[in-house]
Amino acid sequence: MEGYQVRLIKKLMSFEILNFTASLQTALSAIVSAFALIKFSSRSLYIKLIGLAFLLSFTANACAFLLFWLGLKSLMNVPQTFYDSIIICVISLIFYNALGKRFGKMFLIVTAFYLLFALVNFLFLQKHAINSYNKFLSSFIVISYCIMFFYRLMVELPSTHLQRMPMFWFNSALLIYYAGALILFVFTSYIINVLKQNLITYWIFHNSLSICEHFLVLIGLYCDLFEGKKNRHKVNFF
Repeated sequence: MEGYQVRLIKKLMSFEILNFTASLQTALSAIVSAFALIKFSSRSLYIKLIGLAFLLSFTANACAFLLFWLGLKSLMNVPQTFYDSIIICVISLIFYNALGKRFGKMFLIVTAFYLLFALVNFLFLQKHAINSYNKFLSSFIVISYCIMFFYRLMVELPSTHLQRMPMFWFNSALLIYYAGALILFVFTSYIINVLKQNLITYWIFHNSLSICEHFLVLIGLYCDLFEGKKNRHKVNFF
């Protein structure tokens, strides 16, 4: 009996931590989107797209919270599924613009392939489950984008002060988040279907990665908003 109570307390504490990290992540998405979209007309296109990306994240999380409060837990996966499909389009546009509108065909083909795969997965494979296959593929795509960006950055070196470049921070944030989350997405189906474990601990790890991502993005937005004006004219790569 005592062992059961201990397990119950640990489970409740884990759920509280999960709820806190998810709430913090959602709040940070709203802050990042607001920070990226202020002075809208004077911001670079890729900055506006980053604001849109985090606005979509906030909306998807808010819808999931609302469905949970309404007792519609079986539908909580729907907002995230739509978000996963839209966000890869937005991220492709971010890198397309950040790389000087080069490699357009590659971004178009990758995005089209992902959308087709996501549709097939949603309709036939992981209908009501967490779409971990979509998340795995999107993580792999974004990691590839990040590596390509860093490679172009090293080859062309548009600035000697990389820490002052907003896209350096955005790219680092995406790479850290998606590289860490990739491990989780690879084993999601195995954890649920084979080990029969819940994902509370794993999603706490996921949310923690996302929180780190948000803070790095905020650093990039700070560089763009307060330091970018005096350096932007020197940067031709973006």
